[in-house]
Amino acid sequence: MTLAQGELARTQSLLDQGLATQSQLAAARKADDDARQALAAQNQSGVAGGNKVVAAPRDGVVLQVSVAQGDQVQAGAAILQLADDGIGNSRPNVTLGVEPADAAAIHPGDTVTLHGLSTALAKAAIAGRVVLVGAAIDPQSQLVDIGAMVPLGQSAFMPGTHVSADIATRSGTHWIVPRAAVLKDDQGAYVFQITPQNNARRVAVTIQVENGDRYGVDGPLDAAQGLVVSGNYELRNGMAVQTGGGAPR
Repeated sequence: MTLAQGELARTQSLLDQGLATQSQLAAARKADDDARQALAAQNQSGVAGGNKVVAAPRDGVVLQVSVAQGDQVQAGAAILQLADDGIGNSRPNVTLGVEPADAAAIHPGDTVTLHGLSTALAKAAIAGRVVLVGAAIDPQSQLVDIGAMVPLGQSAFMPGTHVSADIATRSGTHWIVPRAAVLKDDQGAYVFQITPQNNARRVAVTIQVENGDRYGVDGPLDAAQGLVVSGNYELRNGMAVQTGGGAPR
């Protein structure tokens, strides 16, 4: 505004001397008016009030600052992301995404175990619990957000770390078998076990849990009999079986 005022005074002086036109004076007056209005808007928004301290709602760790010095932001816009350390509170400090079909089985209080994705955190794990289950699908990830509270304070997981997680949705006891051992046809899921006479025995199973390369299944399995994990698609019930040396059973 100071510059606009000076330019207006200079243009007025030139006009008085016959060295400027009325059009130039009008342009200088408009620039002065625009500057005054801009300053009034700044004062109304509180910029002229000097520095102000904005108190965080709670203790935590700053994950991201979304503005820079001098930026003007809309009312209600987020200026930073603050994460809890997970100690002494029940607010979610970890966000996970799950398939919509799996979200219905997850409830607050379920146990969560985080695993690191980087090489440095390959063997690291830390447990927590679910505190929030989203009620809508995220339009970007097409997943349902799950909020978990995990005590990260003294762990190797820094805020912002990408992780995977295991969520224990229900308790139960099942047979743990390799995914490769389970076949499916029009009669349902089944596996082949090896009888003492080295014959294939078809056993119908029900898949209860899927966990990576393993299944948790229910069915009349015999713990004393081997389980076919390779070449099982070629077998028929009662067919003679010859096991390979050193092959897992």
